[in-house]
Amino acid sequence: MPGADCPVVVTLQIKEGWHINANPARPKFLKATELKGEFMNGSLLSKVTYPPGTDIKSEGVEEPISVYEGTVELKTAITVPENI
Repeated sequence: MPGADCPVVVTLQIKEGWHINANPARPKFLKATELKGEFMNGSLLSKVTYPPGTDIKSEGVEEPISVYEGTVELKTAITVPENI
């Protein structure tokens, strides 16, 4: 609907035995998982809410690594321009 904020939930299903970096990433030298959106009609992606990660240990890294595993939901909204 023009001028409206449309809630969006992006569900990631990460294969068992795999993981991706959380947002924010920890340790800081890692790249965080980030949801971005580009729209041809001028719509905008609102701030994304990222869930907390799970800490795991990795050989050769002193501090725990914050990751997502299993099913993860990233929540945001798409703001649709008035003139659509």
